[in-house]
Amino acid sequence: MSQRSKVKIQENLSFLEKRYSKSKKQREKLKIQSLILHLNYPNKRQCDIAAHLCISHATLSRWYKQYQEEGFEEFIKKDYDIPENIELLRIPPYSP
Repeated sequence: MSQRSKVKIQENLSFLEKRYSKSKKQREKLKIQSLILHLNYPNKRQCDIAAHLCISHATLSRWYKQYQEEGFEEFIKKDYDIPENIELLRIPPYSP
């Protein structure tokens, strides 16, 4: 069963809304939107917020944990789904 979120959001709603409107990256917008929803609906369960954002409950839980541990700026700028030290594959051009 999903629990109600115990995350303490340090930023106020107007700050988050301004950052949301200025952000150009979809991932950042989604992360900020998760915080806005948490502030607007503090009694909602994490699984309900995740469903509203069309992300998994595990992803939202991981995001909230990262927010708690690292703060707002690090939370929105890092993309945790891609390891920083990964070497991207170099695919040669197609030749028939």
